[in-house]
Amino acid sequence: YTQAITNLNCLKTHEYCLVFRKKDDKDNMIKKNNEINYSRPLVKDVYLLVKEFPREEKYNLVSQMTRCTVSIPSNIAEGCSRTSTKEFKHYLEISMVSAFELETYLTIIEDIGIITKNRVSLLNDKLLEIQKMLNSYITKLKKSNL
Repeated sequence: YTQAITNLNCLKTHEYCLVFRKKDDKDNMIKKNNEINYSRPLVKDVYLLVKEFPREEKYNLVSQMTRCTVSIPSNIAEGCSRTSTKEFKHYLEISMVSAFELETYLTIIEDIGIITKNRVSLLNDKLLEIQKMLNSYITKLKKSNL
């Protein structure tokens, strides 16, 4: 078992419980991790959104938005594969940074008129839920002094 298992029984966010796994049961951990499951549809939503962007943004906003969006579930998954709670928390924090980066890009595309406020608002609502879940995990890990 990972160090996290010996120090924490589980971390609860909303109605989900993060179930720590044996080192050889990584898939189970990732499938039960609500942030990954919740952030994957956000990735799809962002990819569909950027298809509507002007062609000249392909290597600017499109590239930056897709990279930071994919980074959210990717860093959560990578953190789950780490053996120490300190490393796990570190990757959750990287995911949070990516979420705030995406939030900034969404504000920018609304400000410059690429996408309407209503469409941006829907994505921001999903993003806010992910940020709350990540913040809850990070806070509990910090309080546990692991």
